[in-house]
Amino acid sequence: MGSAQILFFFSAVGVFNGLLLFLFFLLKKQNTLSDKLLAFLLLMLCIRVGKSVALYFNRDLAQVFLQVGMSACFLIGPLLYFYVQSKLGKLQSQTVDWRLHLGCLVSFVIIFGYIIPFNEAPELWKNLYWFIYTFWAVYLLASSFHLRYLFIQSWSKTTKWSDEDFWLFNIYIGNMLIFISYISFEYTSYIAGALTFTFIFYLNLLLFITQRFNKNREKYKNKELLIKDVEDLDEKIKSLMATEIPYKNANLTMPDLAKELKISPQKLSQFLNDNLEKSFSVFINEYRIDLAKRILLSGKRITMEVLSEMCGYNSTSTFYSAFKKNTGMTPATFRKQNITIKS
Repeated sequence: MGSAQILFFFSAVGVFNGLLLFLFFLLKKQNTLSDKLLAFLLLMLCIRVGKSVALYFNRDLAQVFLQVGMSACFLIGPLLYFYVQSKLGKLQSQTVDWRLHLGCLVSFVIIFGYIIPFNEAPELWKNLYWFIYTFWAVYLLASSFHLRYLFIQSWSKTTKWSDEDFWLFNIYIGNMLIFISYISFEYTSYIAGALTFTFIFYLNLLLFITQRFNKNREKYKNKELLIKDVEDLDEKIKSLMATEIPYKNANLTMPDLAKELKISPQKLSQFLNDNLEKSFSVFINEYRIDLAKRILLSGKRITMEVLSEMCGYNSTSTFYSAFKKNTGMTPATFRKQNITIKS
């Protein structure tokens, strides 16, 4: 096998396996919103990297593939940002609903590409290169702001990371390294981004397998102590939720709640995922919806806008969506049915 074939194999194998992982996260049973966001993040990376591989080995590549690759690159940063937000339980506290935010970006890419396709304005598209990568960089910086506690802990080495934090940190760093390899290709090689993607993919896979092996090996170690810790933390959380009602704060985050509980965000994340089998957003939403139910059944005359604000939501639409997902009905229907039953 010649050097060109070896280079093609190693640059393309990451794309192939990335697509398989995209299907796994998208189609697996009981997949979460975070899983879906990660799946589409992987898909956009695979499209972008796949375009690089195809163009490197075929300079006469059809221009439609160049357009698709650049369009996918435009969405990598936002998908990473929303994935980070979802893992930290912050999606529901966005000023602008994340679905509207992402929907506008996807619509812009589709409409712009339809009105001004690459084959009609190739120079314009080539001039968009730095705009697209600047856009990616902005979302990388926004993601790093929300992950700053991980960077602090990585330097201080005083707190042990949870599996969730470890995974999230590696996803972010991998994305940043791919970004750097692409913006510096003039000094390295255009294929460097694809090779970086393959390297990071298999490095993360190795780290993930090693981490799982160590976790299973330590699963039953100090079992009695772990059970006691879980029981104590469960009582502590219930007491805080009943007395301080922190979930009424629309901007509540996992690190904020962990601080009030005087524990690390990693410990809280591990408790929610391993013991309650819930994400932070689901956990907080259950308390918020429970409060909304009590207010609705109290008979107070109150608008939905005020109710959503009282229960910790920044927008009425987010409150409606969360309430219907939790109860299977709208707030108005819930109040009507339950008041009818009581009377």
